[in-house]
Amino acid sequence: MIGADFDKTLTNYDTFIPFLCYYSTQSILKRLGLILVIVMAVALKMRLVSNDVYKSFAVKVMFRGDHYVYFNKRAREYSSRIELNGLGQQMARRDKLIILTASFKEYIEPLFPNAVIYGTELDIDDKGYIKGLITNLYGYNKLFKYRENHNEKMTIFYSDSPSDLCLKDVSIEFKLVEVKR
Repeated sequence: MIGADFDKTLTNYDTFIPFLCYYSTQSILKRLGLILVIVMAVALKMRLVSNDVYKSFAVKVMFRGDHYVYFNKRAREYSSRIELNGLGQQMARRDKLIILTASFKEYIEPLFPNAVIYGTELDIDDKGYIKGLITNLYGYNKLFKYRENHNEKMTIFYSDSPSDLCLKDVSIEFKLVEVKR
């Protein structure tokens, strides 16, 4: 079994903000919310807030109150805009691939139909409306999710991020890939 992160590992860029931009095109309020999320992203880069705080804020501002069916539809539409890099194109042809990502699996699934994908999870109420975030699959949360669902080690895990180094514990080989800018 081979594993990989998604953003900047199977793509050459982070897909989260572009997804929010795409999602916000239907509403002026969403566009205003996007401005707040971008301000919060700057705070994240300056290390004033954690990744968990940032992602939770973004989900509440952009998706809370939206029906999951609508979110899923927009995510799947957005997937056609994502450009995979060479490694991503190669991995898309594999049968035994696990993707552990802080992105939403809803826009990754169409690109990797044969992969097992664990991503950031939304909290959905019993009527199907988004309430917030359950899990931001970032850093050690990826390790916990993998151990929760798998007993064997991955042959190799690819990532661009030092925050994924914890996955060395569950992979025979860990490859830190270089991000092409």
